[in-house]
Amino acid sequence: MAGSRALLLSLLLVAILIIVLIGSLNDWKKEKQFKVLNEKREEHIIIIRDGEEQMIIIHSVVLGDVVLFEPSEIVPCDGIFLLGHNVRCDESGATGKSDTFEKLSYRECIALGER
Repeated sequence: MAGSRALLLSLLLVAILIIVLIGSLNDWKKEKQFKVLNEKREEHIIIIRDGEEQMIIIHSVVLGDVVLFEPSEIVPCDGIFLLGHNVRCDESGATGKSDTFEKLSYRECIALGER
């Protein structure tokens, strides 16, 4: 009786170990793929230049380009926010404050100025 319990417990522990190892391996593979995709995404950005949508290397952005951002993208730049919603900026590099600030679109700023 005691021998069968020990065998059953051993099999249970082996099964749990196998499940944990397989789950960890899957998580590691997914994390690796996600990292590769993020690195590619961080190198390139979609812009509108001369009326055409283009994908360029982020360091090739020039004055007059309209940059199209994706949700949760972080871009170190200065510019005019044309259109969108719920945009928050971390200006700690310039202001020293660690708070994020909500930004208004160009149209919202004009409307505030006309009031």
